[in-house]
Amino acid sequence: MRVEGVQHTLVLPVVGRAIAAKRWPQNFGDVHSQRIAQTLGSHRREALHFSDYALVSYGARYTTCVEYVRRYLRRFPAAAVVDLGCGLDSMYDAVDNGQMRYYNVDFPDVIAQREALFGVREREYNIASDLRVHTFLDDIPAHNGAIFIAAGVMYYLRVGEGKALIAALAQRFDAGRLVFDHQCPAWMDRSNTAVERSGIHGATMYFRLADPMVITSWSKHIAHLAINPEWYAAVAHPEQLPWPIRALARYNRLRMCAYFVVLDFAAPAQENPGISSGETT
Repeated sequence: MRVEGVQHTLVLPVVGRAIAAKRWPQNFGDVHSQRIAQTLGSHRREALHFSDYALVSYGARYTTCVEYVRRYLRRFPAAAVVDLGCGLDSMYDAVDNGQMRYYNVDFPDVIAQREALFGVREREYNIASDLRVHTFLDDIPAHNGAIFIAAGVMYYLRVGEGKALIAALAQRFDAGRLVFDHQCPAWMDRSNTAVERSGIHGATMYFRLADPMVITSWSKHIAHLAINPEWYAAVAHPEQLPWPIRALARYNRLRMCAYFVVLDFAAPAQENPGISSGETT
């Protein structure tokens, strides 16, 4: 399998999480990534050169997103769980409660690869679409709640494109939630430099916000925005991680270099009945 550009960056995290799960099994039990890594050949060899920080970050991002979904499903057990820009990722097995409906959204060639590798499970739906074309939202039910996860994905949208997507989600999904990760501009510059030096082209990250609170002005349907810099809060045994990683986590809490943005949606002048505004993980 040969993948370039943005799609290439969506393959490597899967393999990185598989290695993290093998190295720190009590913290990162991503069984899906371990299975798919066996089919990715050269990508696995590339991932072996990743730093501990990259491996832990991939694992922690997945673990944190799983925790967000589980908490949301406790409120809305029959909700739609939507993996935006899913690549070869899957949280299905980790979050399935027997009632939720799980939606994978990505470019047509990625969806074709997913179906060839995994097939389609019960209550799982694949939608072939560009995230910038919002007609895919017509295929996602809103009446039982919906949580959207965009892990490592929003970066690749232009700010205007991200704004339009967020506004469309907020308009359609009352009591819905969006979770995505973001970096401060300085760290995003470093990340772009690292990607270019790795030889991956066509994967520039554009979505940068000096102050993510500006998002609250993008739609009157945004009821609450929370910023969560605790990347390792959902990790079971953070004391087992390398000490430089733990030190960097403490630095990040102070400097807000990398964090999760959590948006809750509600109709204007209506309290969101399903989500506590103080919930951050």
